[in-house]
Amino acid sequence: MIKSVSIVKGYMARRNVALKCIGCGETIQPNDDCYRVQGLDGWCADDKFVHYCTKCAEEVDYHDDERRENVTGTVNWTWERKGDFSLEVETISTYYSRWMDAITNDMNFATVYFTALMMGAKKSGHSQQCEYDCTNLGEHHARGKDAYSFAKWIYSRTEAQLDCMRDDRCGCHIHVNCIYHFSDELWFYIWNPVFQCMKFDGDNDKMIEYWGRTFTHYARMNKGYHGDAINWHTGHDTVEFRLPHIQSGEQIVRCLKFWRGCVDVVNKWGHKVHNIESAKKLGNKIVKQCFIPLVNGTKYYKGY
Repeated sequence: MIKSVSIVKGYMARRNVALKCIGCGETIQPNDDCYRVQGLDGWCADDKFVHYCTKCAEEVDYHDDERRENVTGTVNWTWERKGDFSLEVETISTYYSRWMDAITNDMNFATVYFTALMMGAKKSGHSQQCEYDCTNLGEHHARGKDAYSFAKWIYSRTEAQLDCMRDDRCGCHIHVNCIYHFSDELWFYIWNPVFQCMKFDGDNDKMIEYWGRTFTHYARMNKGYHGDAINWHTGHDTVEFRLPHIQSGEQIVRCLKFWRGCVDVVNKWGHKVHNIESAKKLGNKIVKQCFIPLVNGTKYYKGY
């Protein structure tokens, strides 16, 4: 776990040798504020420090077009794993309501925050940035071509660190790339079969087991638009699953692989959809190929 986070000036350490930001690699100018992070796992040894300039450490505006977002993983050309995905990992502190208090005093939150910034940094050569979100203390994005990097990160979190993502304010919406743009009517019939299955006949315990929560204000018991459990009006070439919430590493990785599988069935067979009947047929295929194997424990439980 990170041992401490403090704010220092650019030349305070190493006998006036210029500090470099681990996030972007740029030199931190004399007397510029920067964040000194002690014990960042995988990036510095115990009792040594790494430094972030304020641009890399602090949150950027919500949906900032210039926000850095790393893409992890490699392309797997089997059809089950073709679609890129992005998880919105929302975080809070269990002790502090202000970001500055949390980042410098709650080491569980700081560990989640700074390690999430470093996802994909080895490949890209720079950290990614966290978005400001008024409902929590930060929205990180875990974007990838396979789930290996995110899975390794989430499996490494302690129970106290997972608590920074388990709060009711912290959803974990999942976007998966989709190559088709159907009418609302056809989308309705494509997603309706699996949407009905997701309710588990009103068994809330089952919903929490698989999705991490039941329907909420941020994931209504509906589909189609922002705020619904399934949203195809994203403004991007994606279909968004808004119901997921992090309860454990195994649960959210399984949920991610399931949703990617659902969208990839659409990507593979969407060319056969021309009317309501063919849309219903595709919807039933999603249930057969994705939902039933999920609940039977025969798919999405291993690998990335």
